Amino acid sequence: MKKLLLIFIFFWGIIFGQDKIVSIELLPSQSAYEAGKSSTLIVKFKVEPTWHINAHKPYEEWAIPTELNITSSEPGISLGKVHYPKAENRKFSFSDKILNVYEGTEYLSMSLSISPETSPGNYQLEGELVFQGCNDATCLAPDEIKFNYDMEVKADGNSISYLNQDIHAKFTANKTESGLPDEGSEDDLASLRDEGLLIFLLIVFVGGLALNLTPCVFPLIPITISYFGNKSEGRKSALIIHGLMYALGMAITYSLLGTFAAMAGDIIGSALQNPITIIVIVLVILALAASMFGAFEIVVPQKLAQIGGENRAGYGGTLLMGLTVGIIAAPCIGPFVLGLVTFVAQTGDWFFGFISFFFLALGLGLPYAVLAIFSSSINSLPKAGVWMIWVRKIFGFILLALAIYFMTPLIQNDFIYFILMGLTLIAGAIYLTVIDKSTGTGKSFKYIKVIIGLLFLLAGINYGLDAYNEYIHITASEDGEKINWTKYSTGVIEEAKINGKPVFIDFYADWCEPCKELDRSTFRNDKFSEISANFVMVKADLTNNSDPKVNELRKKYEVRGVPTLILIDKDGSVAKSFVGFQEPEILVAAMKKIK
Repeated sequence: MKKLLLIFIFFWGIIFGQDKIVSIELLPSQSAYEAGKSSTLIVKFKVEPTWHINAHKPYEEWAIPTELNITSSEPGISLGKVHYPKAENRKFSFSDKILNVYEGTEYLSMSLSISPETSPGNYQLEGELVFQGCNDATCLAPDEIKFNYDMEVKADGNSISYLNQDIHAKFTANKTESGLPDEGSEDDLASLRDEGLLIFLLIVFVGGLALNLTPCVFPLIPITISYFGNKSEGRKSALIIHGLMYALGMAITYSLLGTFAAMAGDIIGSALQNPITIIVIVLVILALAASMFGAFEIVVPQKLAQIGGENRAGYGGTLLMGLTVGIIAAPCIGPFVLGLVTFVAQTGDWFFGFISFFFLALGLGLPYAVLAIFSSSINSLPKAGVWMIWVRKIFGFILLALAIYFMTPLIQNDFIYFILMGLTLIAGAIYLTVIDKSTGTGKSFKYIKVIIGLLFLLAGINYGLDAYNEYIHITASEDGEKINWTKYSTGVIEEAKINGKPVFIDFYADWCEPCKELDRSTFRNDKFSEISANFVMVKADLTNNSDPKVNELRKKYEVRGVPTLILIDKDGSVAKSFVGFQEPEILVAAMKKIK
């Protein structure tokens, strides 16, 4: 019943000429603009019920993103970066995957700046909203809405009236309950949050904590505590401030590094498309992993360690101490930092880079800040020993996994990737808990070994399950290839008519998830494969909506959305058509009736 309702709504739009499933409205903040001033421009868009459009940064690479572009031919009028709303995670009946989409009414915003040199007069902004609409069964071709905005610039603001103040006031106040995006936040951060940003930051934070237990960094702890022992004659209040300033210094050092890495993301991202660059990075990470397993040592240079131990006066001196120690520790934590830098650079998001390295610095600096307050507790610290070598090997296996991650573009096979990652983590679990005989200074160490081993094992099993699922898909794909698909051409259709054979045409597009689900399930069904032998099975690619041949094909068969499945009888007439994802039983029943 639900599918019939969706199809009814789809054809209702066709019959009554509903060409757009999205409508937009421009919401300026004022009637005119004063030269030398800035304002905010909001674009309201509404998606029709039962439909959705893809997020600005969709999870799937094939999905067409929603994008707003507004330009002006006047150099003195400039528009800032578009702020997109938080997308909703949705699961649709045609797929097991979670998709992030926009539904209902949403808002986009950007700053509008007028330079002081702009002459008073009338100007025009040209805008375009690009999107791709889908419902629970079918996807329309990528579409766009073009619009113009006539704006007036005045020399002063005396005669300017203000518009849409209710919505602009809510936006300025960053009230997310209004449905507006937070100022400065974008959909990419929203998607990261949805996909587990907090978990990722927690892992980075714990990684920072664990780095303090490596043989190279651990000796810095007593140096730091001896530094704080000379501060404020032991007054707790002053020591707390010193500890916080110290941690802040470390946070500044690494947060700047993360921000720089993200801002250079385009450059690094372009480099990462080069196989040679990828190979070099993988080799460096493998070399650093080897250092974690004891192939060679990375130590803090003696002169840097001496600098770290220098006594600096005042809170400013403590802040400088934190900045310095962040640099001193860099050679030791370089392997972990290098991997995080490369990962952050791929996102190109400066805020994500900042917050990632901020949490890393918190993990690194928190023990120092706490121990600074209790400087006399140095004797209670665990003694350096073989257990620190074991901690270092944990990072060795993490770096091996990281190397496999960066090899993904070269592997280009999810099954192999999952297998390599799973085997590496399972090997880490076995090595760290069974093969490695390291012992700690207390009874708790053996329990820590078991817990870490279990975490590695569970992660490895998870990748193993992913590999199994991918194997099932590959096997099913090979079974599906029993269908002899032919690329669409007029000649193929005419030849089938001459030979008296019916034709099955699958109109699909690379950006269509229901199309992919047809390939994954319906077309691999045994009964469907069997009856398809009686048909000329044709695939018609409608991916490139700007191609004249594609548009001609759409008009010829009246294809409004994909997937569209058309059955042509032996006489060359269209006997049956389906819009959207279909179960194999429905298609098989229809195909049996074609003569």
